[in-house]
Amino acid sequence: MNESDGYSITVGIPTRNNSDTIEHTLRMLVNQTRPPDRILIVDASSDETPRIIREFAEGTTVSIDCYEQSSRGRGVGAARQDIYERFTGDLLACLDTNRHVADNWIERQVAFHRANPEYDVLSATYLSSWDQQVDSPKSGFFFQQANCSIKREALDRVEGWDPWLPRGEDWDMQIRLWLSGAKAYAKSSLHGDEIAETEESTLNKALGRPSSVAFLRKYGWWYARFHPEHPTGDAASVFSVLALLATPLLLLSVPVLGVLSLLTVVALTVVFIYMKAIRYRSTFELRARDFRLAPRFFVLGYTALREFRSGDFSWNYGGMNDGDERDGASPGPQR
Repeated sequence: MNESDGYSITVGIPTRNNSDTIEHTLRMLVNQTRPPDRILIVDASSDETPRIIREFAEGTTVSIDCYEQSSRGRGVGAARQDIYERFTGDLLACLDTNRHVADNWIERQVAFHRANPEYDVLSATYLSSWDQQVDSPKSGFFFQQANCSIKREALDRVEGWDPWLPRGEDWDMQIRLWLSGAKAYAKSSLHGDEIAETEESTLNKALGRPSSVAFLRKYGWWYARFHPEHPTGDAASVFSVLALLATPLLLLSVPVLGVLSLLTVVALTVVFIYMKAIRYRSTFELRARDFRLAPRFFVLGYTALREFRSGDFSWNYGGMNDGDERDGASPGPQR
């Protein structure tokens, strides 16, 4: 713990084949104006990531611990929960390896929590000139997991992450933190820069992402009422995948239906690209480079179909019983 600010802060990082970015991330963290008390890494790599971490750790005075990811759970949700169970400080700072932040990032995180003890979470946001409380988890900045800090007691109230969500665990965490009564704040000045990833890397992550089916299995139909855009979009993706597969057969047997099927798939794909593209900018025009998003639309359909398979997951419902119901929220499953 740094005696001058009275807080112990750990940076938690899940890694999986991040050999191209992990050294940059570690160097950026140890050179902070207020270095972290500990860097805690949970790794599931098959590349050189663990070796790079070990070699870097030998040359710095900052404590860097790297653990192999446990076999409990699925994907990054399990890695986040491993981090939570090994975390012992006051604040946990979450930072993905594709984020570059200012050299006073940790100092500013700690200073905020010291000056504003009523808030449990401080997140970065890409929205310009944003510096205010976040009241709804639907905004995405209630808990911007790729770049945020969170108090230990808030994590304890929700029992950490859900290890059975291979991705989308941040969205699930937002819901449970909100239901537990956690208070969140976001600042655009903490955003920093995003290190560009290859399209292959982006698609691989999308392949591991759960669809709304996973959330419906956990929360029941409450989730469809809470965030209808998610299941609606995934249903469109599933329909498009099935229609695309059926198009050749329809063209041979019933050409009119085949053409209509193909046109429908194209229309739904364009709508998806349009909605995704305008999410990150204020203009409503569609640009040629936005069409690179098309493969992700069909990946969503694939992941939704995959999530229909049977599986008895021990979902983490932490925070859903202890807090007050907020804005009429009443998720279905309870322990």
